[in-house]
Amino acid sequence: MADDLKNIRLAANASSVADSILESGIFEDKIAVAKFALAYAIKNFFNEIDPEYLDHIYDSNGSNYNIGSIDEDQFLSQMILAIYPQTTTPYRYVRVLMDFGLDKLGDKLREGTLYPISKIMI
Repeated sequence: MADDLKNIRLAANASSVADSILESGIFEDKIAVAKFALAYAIKNFFNEIDPEYLDHIYDSNGSNYNIGSIDEDQFLSQMILAIYPQTTTPYRYVRVLMDFGLDKLGDKLREGTLYPISKIMI
């Protein structure tokens, strides 16, 4: 059994996308952007995402956050355990979903279809 993460380090590309989205002024910080990306991934790509497989694809060369900064109230870990009951490593799933969501948001950014960002969650 794999140990769960103590820190979440985004992939380099995901971190870059988060920086670009943060520049829009819509989000308070990169953690908020990453959480939005996680929600976007779950809402729009849940059936396409295999967190166990994707965990081995993303690099760990981007921004690094302590779990306490990302999930102070353990809401995210409890949500992941509810929607992925088979996992024993919810923070690995959080990282994968953030990376995946940021990659997808990056696609929309490059296409010019990301803004207004509120419309992509409808």
